[in-house]
Formats: sequence, C-alpha cells, structure tokens
Amino acid sequence: MNNDLRSKRQQIAAITDAYGTQNVNALYQAKFDQVLKLQAAMADLQLDMTLAVAGQTQAAEPLAVEQLSLSDPVLAELIRARDQLDAKLIALRSQNLLSEHKEVAAAMAELGRLNTKLSERIDALRALPQAGLAGARAQSGGPLDPRILQVQLAEVSKMLEQSRKQMLDLSAACAQVAVLKEEIEAIQRQLSQTRERIDQLNIESRVGGRISVLGDAHRPLEPYQDPRRRRSVLGGMGGTALAFMIVLMHGLADRRLRHAEELRLRLNTDQILGLLPQLPDVSDPQQTALVSHAVHHIRTMLHLRTQLPGGQTPVFAITSPLAGAGKTSLSLGLGFSFASTGCRTLLIDCDLIGGGLTWRTRSLLRRRLGRILVAQRVISEAQLKSALSQSVNRTQRLGQRLIEMGHATATQVDEALRLQSLPPAGLVEALRGAPLQRCLTRTEVPGLWLLPLGNARPVVAASLSPGAVARLLGEVRKHFDVVIIDTGPLPGGLEASVVCAQADGVVLIVARGQPASAVQQSLRHLRSLNARLCGIVFNRAPAG
Repeated sequence: MNNDLRSKRQQIAAITDAYGTQNVNALYQAKFDQVLKLQAAMADLQLDMTLAVAGQTQAAEPLAVEQLSLSDPVLAELIRARDQLDAKLIALRSQNLLSEHKEVAAAMAELGRLNTKLSERIDALRALPQAGLAGARAQSGGPLDPRILQVQLAEVSKMLEQSRKQMLDLSAACAQVAVLKEEIEAIQRQLSQTRERIDQLNIESRVGGRISVLGDAHRPLEPYQDPRRRRSVLGGMGGTALAFMIVLMHGLADRRLRHAEELRLRLNTDQILGLLPQLPDVSDPQQTALVSHAVHHIRTMLHLRTQLPGGQTPVFAITSPLAGAGKTSLSLGLGFSFASTGCRTLLIDCDLIGGGLTWRTRSLLRRRLGRILVAQRVISEAQLKSALSQSVNRTQRLGQRLIEMGHATATQVDEALRLQSLPPAGLVEALRGAPLQRCLTRTEVPGLWLLPLGNARPVVAASLSPGAVARLLGEVRKHFDVVIIDTGPLPGGLEASVVCAQADGVVLIVARGQPASAVQQSLRHLRSLNARLCGIVFNRAPAG
C-alpha cells in the first residue's frame, strides 16, 4: 500500500510540475475567464461587422498605409520605429557626421531592415481575403470597415480556439489530479484500517490464554428487525428533495437576465422595444439580414412611439444600466437606419468617460492629408488619385510622393500636416459656443452627420449643465430631422442624467447576462428624472 501511495503522489507531482504550480484549478479558472472575455469580444466584433455591412457604401479610394496602420498594431509600431530612425539620422547628419560613421551606418542599416519588415507586413495585410487584393477599392473614411473588422475577427477567433484548447487540457489535468487524490484517500483509509487490525490482533494474542469459550453462538434464521427498506425509502425521498432544493436555490440566487421573456416577467413591463440577436456566424447572409431587420424594426417602433407636435425633431438618448451593453453599436445602427429613410440624422457622442462613438468613427475625425490639399485647391482629384495609387505601390508616404511628382511643394505639405494634427472640434466646443457647422463631421453615408466628443475630458461631466444641453439641442433641431445621443450608463454617468432629462425619448439597452437589479435601478432613476422611456432593447438574445 505504501508503494501505491508513493506512486499516486508521484503522478500528481508530474502533472503539477508540467504546469509549474500545484494549484492547477487556479490556472483552469484563469483560462476559463479568458475564454469568456474572448467570446464577449468576438460577439461585439460580430455585431459591429453586421452593422457595418448594413450601412456600407461603395468605396472611392484604395487603402493607404495610414489606413492599414489604424487596425494593425504591428504595422503602426513599425511605422513609429521608422519615423524615430528618420529623426535620429537627421540629428546625426546635422552634426556633420559622414555616412561611414559608426552610428550613422548602424542607423541606416536598421532603417533598411525596418523598411523590409514594413513591406512584408503591408503585403501580408493586403494578401488577406477580407483586406482586398492589390488595386482593390476601399472606403475613404466610412465609420466601419468590414475588411478591417474581418481581420480583427479572425485574430480573436484564433486566440479563442487556442484558449479553448488550453482550457480543455487544464480541465483534463484537474480531473486527473482529483481522481488521484481520491485514490490516495482510499489507500490511506485502507492503510489505517489495516494498522488498527494489526494492533487489535497483537492485543488479542496477549490475552488469549485467559479467555474460555462457554458456548457456540447460534445463527438466527431471520432478522429481528430489518431497517434497510425504511432507510432506502427515506434516503430516496431525501435525495430527491435535496436535488430540488439545490436547483431552486440556484435559480433564486442567479439574478442575471438570459431571455427577453425573463426581462418582461421580472420587471413587470411591456415596454420591450425590440431584440438584437447574437450571431454565431456573421458570414451567413440570412443572419446578417436578421440583424438589419431587427435594427429597422427598432427604428420603426421609435417613429411610432414618438409623435411630437408640429413636426418637431425628436431627440433620442441611448443608455444602458452597465457598460459594455452595446449602446454605441445600437446608436450607429439606428443612425444608418434613419439615414436610409432619407432623414437628416445626427449622431452625438455624449459618453464623456467611454467615448465609444468617437473611437469607432476615429477614421472620419482624422482629416486626411489628400483631402486637406484638395480643399485648399493645391491639387486636383485626379492628381490625388494618381498619387495615392503610386504611394501604395511604392510603399511611400503620400506627401513625399506628391512632392516628387511636382503636384505640391514641401511648404504646402507641411502646412497640410499641421492642419491635420489639430484636434477636431466637437461636443465640448459646441457647448462652449463654437459654431455648430465647424463642430460637425459629415460621414460617407448620405444624410448622416456626427458630433464627436472633441477636446473632452472626464472632468467635463461635472461642469455639464442642463441649460447648455438644452441650447445645443435647440440649435441642432433646426438642421436635422432626427438626433441620436450616445450617452454613458445610467445612473453611473453624470452626463447621462442631464441628457436623458432633456431628450424626447430614452432607449435603455440591456445585454444578456446583466443583473436584473441594475436594470431596475436604471428605471427608477429615469422615473426620478421625469424622463420618457421609449422602450427597452434586449441585446445578444440567443438564436431561436
């Protein structure tokens, strides 16, 4: 038995040594949490991909290196390293150092290696199926690029598969360790019983000579009282009751929302505006059409439930009980849907903490060098198109290519770069009295405009006043048919309370798995603000 005990312990040690720790269960739990986070990230990317496909327009320009770097951190880091080496070479040459100098030669060699890596990375990105072949057309600044989202989706999917495999390996290791520990406990019990029996035999052998047998025992023909049947019945009833109680307690303790019907029953409300399903495969056209139909249905319900007197422009605030519910994605989808009906639609990012709408549409907010030069009438559209094509093929910056082609001077390019580096105006500047037209950004989607955060900081929320918000909304009502405001969680965000009180209607989006108590708290806060709730949208609803 001692040999078996030693062997079992050696097997456990071999398993734990392979993972570098004796607490394999902690590693499994960490990997399980990582899989959950990757699944949530993949679900968000799938929804973003669907919404991007629903609102995508035809492209007019090829993807430049700057566009690729926005979605590829590796390419962005290589470009940053190349710029640093260029600056270092300029500094060295300003010291009158020749090319044969050790530091200059080393910097030039490193620059050559970086340019080679840049070319290989760009070729790899363009070779991807969703990134497009050489010469393919791309959007010049759409709010969401399905090709870039497809690359991100492939990377997250690969990471998810690897994490799942590692989690399964850890699960098998945990199960094997548990079985070995149970076998060790059984061997230890058997060893203890054997030792007790040996001790008992030793004691009996010492007193055997003083014991005399008076008579043999008689085996009874039937038991005097057999309690086994009664114990079996009681044990079965007790086990059934215990299992029922465990299931009941688990259901009562778990307050997370998993279905729209559960949301309706727990909150005792019929204000369900619509559902946004969770897609297992965004490449399926039927599933993509299902999400598009769901967004259009929500837009139609908002139209029907919000009838303002005198044809006044409705203002909708999109909020959620907790962060990560998908309110920014819903705001973008509703913006595309309203714009598709011919309404002049304005999207306002008023989430001063998260800023998700501004972040997702950052490609629109960053003014492109070529567009600045065209607006200043330095170059024409044909010259910009030709320079873009050649800069992509030669892996060269657009400004440098325009100078070499003789379409622009270095001074004109530097001035355009200076204008490009200036932060775009947005919500904060509009609240402080800046002209509204200077703060707006027109998207490539016909009829859709964007008012980003601008030069906003989280501390700005403390100084946000209802009067300033009311004045801004009064101004935008004059120029747009529909206004959609993406604000922070309620009641956590200061700006959310101000915006919801001023809006004509509030849409509360609840994600699957969020606690019902958080939703109830948000509804109570909306009632305290006298805000008008248009309805609740249940996000990531299970298929079927």
